[in-house]
Amino acid sequence: MCRGSWEFDIQSMPRDAHLLSHHSLHIIYIHRITMGKKSKKSNKNSKAGGNGQQQPQQQQTRHVSSAPDNANENGEEYDVATLQQKLKEEISEQKKNLVDKLKELAEQKENSSVDSKAREAETALLRETALLRMQLTEKEEEYDLTFEKQRIESIVREHAEAYSPYTSECPICLEDIPFVSYNTMVAFACCGGGMCWECYESNENRKLKCCPLCRGNSTPADEFRLSKIRAEKQHQPQFLVSVGKSYLYGDSGFPRNVKKGLELLNLAIEQRHPMALYQMGLLCRESNNSSWGNESFAEVLPQSDAKATQFLKEAADLGLVDAMVELSNMYFGPEGDAGKDALTNAIRYTTLAYHHSHHKLYKDDPKFDGMLVYNMGSVFQNTFWGIFVNVLELSKSQLLYRARYYFEEAAKKGYEKAYYALARTLLDMSIEDKVFGPGLSIAPLILFWGRKATKVTCTRYELDSLGRSRSEAASLVEKVENLVKQNCATCHKKADADVEFKRCAKCKSIWYCSKECQVKHWSDGHKSDCMKL
Repeated sequence: MCRGSWEFDIQSMPRDAHLLSHHSLHIIYIHRITMGKKSKKSNKNSKAGGNGQQQPQQQQTRHVSSAPDNANENGEEYDVATLQQKLKEEISEQKKNLVDKLKELAEQKENSSVDSKAREAETALLRETALLRMQLTEKEEEYDLTFEKQRIESIVREHAEAYSPYTSECPICLEDIPFVSYNTMVAFACCGGGMCWECYESNENRKLKCCPLCRGNSTPADEFRLSKIRAEKQHQPQFLVSVGKSYLYGDSGFPRNVKKGLELLNLAIEQRHPMALYQMGLLCRESNNSSWGNESFAEVLPQSDAKATQFLKEAADLGLVDAMVELSNMYFGPEGDAGKDALTNAIRYTTLAYHHSHHKLYKDDPKFDGMLVYNMGSVFQNTFWGIFVNVLELSKSQLLYRARYYFEEAAKKGYEKAYYALARTLLDMSIEDKVFGPGLSIAPLILFWGRKATKVTCTRYELDSLGRSRSEAASLVEKVENLVKQNCATCHKKADADVEFKRCAKCKSIWYCSKECQVKHWSDGHKSDCMKL
């Protein structure tokens, strides 16, 4: 376990990488993430709310069960309480079967003899017992994930009841679009209008070489002049943020003027624009680390974590996902040593950010999408390690179930930082469960994700987090390999110091003393372990 392993990935990036990047003044992009099914408005007075709550997507694996939907094998729907009762009864039955099998195994050991048939019978009983334990673990995990699903739904519902999202109306689809990222709407400097990203992305609008609303064909000089007018004269919030950011950095043709930039941002804050609140929160948090030519930024806007938290919280409560991530980091504290109240708030906003991670428009941004899922896994993993206080009051097994579920989801999305986290969680699970044997071994999965973690590439901004994970993954892989290759997986013969057993050519995670042992192990169940990879 390394110091700072709890930190979310967004902290490994340079501070100014989180600030609102200035795009073309002609177009301001904002990701559109809606909170429910899309519904058309029949007229101006009948608006679709779009506040349905999206449920996390599920993935089914052997060692970790996905959070089940509310349907049985026949497709008949039932509520979560009925599902939980059904799983509870199945768990009780499996525990009874396991107890019976353990008694049978104890009797077999008492009456065991040295002949080969008796040893084979005992080996078969051992495997059956291990299989029952694995099935019980899977069922308990499925049961626990139904409560995790309820936890997420409860937080999302409470937040929706307490806060109204910042929305913009699209004149094309006539929907109120929740502002969850700076790419929710496309704004046009020529007419000051805008539309949602999905409508702009349609073939008809993308083919146009002019504004799809006013059909204007402005030059870059016109865009610069009109953007400045819409910000400084008309105080349109999206242009206040964009032009204000340009003044702060002195780009896009605007001279550097920190005071002017802050003045425009404050005008946007008066209109409660989420991106302006988010930008100001970041500036308050890092002003002492900023350099603005000959002018000290800290003198214009003194650093204040309290003000940063205030601005970020307001932006997060309006629905801005980036603010939710940064606010969580503020609550967690620089060393992950937050108190119970702060930690509860951190988990709450991490959960709200995760709620948006499965939307279809995030499929084009797997890194940010994967980070939101990874952050959820980090909460449970670091609670298991004792870095965080267990405010959720979960058992060690429950913490591992949930950490694995989220890390596996993030890893399958291609989020590289999740590779080592998943391998480490699988190792912790194997130590806790102590389930081994052909077809039940978790070693191939540990080594599979551990090896992937050793091959990740990282930029100079990610060197601290991904580079550290890469070296730790290499150490984990080496230790697991040295442990596994000491004995033949089938007959358990110990390898001599100067002789190395041959390993499975497919998973490269299991070693054998002979071809006969490899063939037997494959038919005994190793085939299923290899196939999972």
